[in-house]
Amino acid sequence: MTKFILILYICSLNSLQCNNGLVTGVEFSSHYDCAIAGYEMSGDSIKNMDKEEVEKYKLAVKFECKPIEIIVPQPKPEV
Repeated sequence: MTKFILILYICSLNSLQCNNGLVTGVEFSSHYDCAIAGYEMSGDSIKNMDKEEVEKYKLAVKFECKPIEIIVPQPKPEV
């Protein structure tokens, strides 16, 4: 079963560099759900930053929905 984990990156368009990424710790059952949350959380992140800092460094949020494979153990056979 594949789940998706959301990772946010704060980037400066001045320096063309991004931070190492913040793993949100939330798992999504589909890429669609992860992408919607990525846009929402990106907007919230910018809104919570200091407006002058965002302007000065031309900050933006990039995000990634990274697939992770969940291995579900098979039930043990009865003896």
